[in-house]
Amino acid sequence: MELTSIKKTKKGRYALFIEGEFAFSVSAEQLFSENIRAGNEYGAAELSAMLDASQELFAKEYAMKLLSARRYTKARLLEKLCPLVKEDAARRAAGRLEELGLLDDEDYAEKLASDCYRLRNYGKARVIQALVQKGIDRESARKTAENLEPDAFAAIYGLLERKYGSALLEAESKAEFFKARSRVSGALSRLGYGFDDIKKALDEYVRENA
Repeated sequence: MELTSIKKTKKGRYALFIEGEFAFSVSAEQLFSENIRAGNEYGAAELSAMLDASQELFAKEYAMKLLSARRYTKARLLEKLCPLVKEDAARRAAGRLEELGLLDDEDYAEKLASDCYRLRNYGKARVIQALVQKGIDRESARKTAENLEPDAFAAIYGLLERKYGSALLEAESKAEFFKARSRVSGALSRLGYGFDDIKKALDEYVRENA
């Protein structure tokens, strides 16, 4: 099959026309490195390999553009790439970025987990949820959250001192106290802390401050 013409696109790529019909586009780098010229003859296998190389290079360049603006997990990056290129091309590009150290799920997970614990006051369950939502597999998320987890009792007690404890101490009746305790327990549970740790910290806080 003859490559009948090559036309530069508005985006700076080069559109290839086989037997007068648009086939696909390539980058300037690929055009010159593979000596792609109008009038060349290509077999189906050669065109398929050329398309695969084009898609992988495009995926890598687009991924690097995305990563220059913010960090991604591999799963979330693939979600961006797969609608644009074949999945295998997207995976090869992502794999190459992993080799270069530009895509690192383990480092991403550790930094996000650390931020969740330090800045958001999350408990382990909520940290795991946050990691999974960003594309970290659940088992890796669990291990990362466990490895970086601070003392849950101390974390809850600190939240009671800074934010939630006053509602317990200001209750004017036993009924108000138990309502306040229920609200505080719910808030701490939503932050990802376990029932036993919440109960232990609440009991200790009330005992020391009531």
